[in-house]
Amino acid sequence: MSGEEEKRRVIIKIMGEEYVLRSSRPREHMLQVGDHVNTLMQELAEKYPRMSLQKIAVLTSLNLASDLLSLKKDEKKKGEKPSEKKTEKPFEETAASGDAEQAGSKKGRIKRNRYR
Repeated sequence: MSGEEEKRRVIIKIMGEEYVLRSSRPREHMLQVGDHVNTLMQELAEKYPRMSLQKIAVLTSLNLASDLLSLKKDEKKKGEKPSEKKTEKPFEETAASGDAEQAGSKKGRIKRNRYR
């Protein structure tokens, strides 16, 4: 089996928008990741109602990166070799960025609307 055949496709919803992901990770894992990101973004949106969605996404990414770096630092302090799985890029988009009308909705294209 090639790498493409081993990848699963899952639709997740973040901030009301659907995204189609491909990954070799288990389906349940992908759903949990999507749910976690959605929860973090919704919490920030509630805390900062005037903040743009783009800024909420960047702040969420920074918070997640900070958590990951802290975990790696803790592993290093314990003398453990950081796991390579934590640094791999497990998710892929199924289409180029742009809204559904521009990218088309064929064959797993990302379905999302432009934010105004």
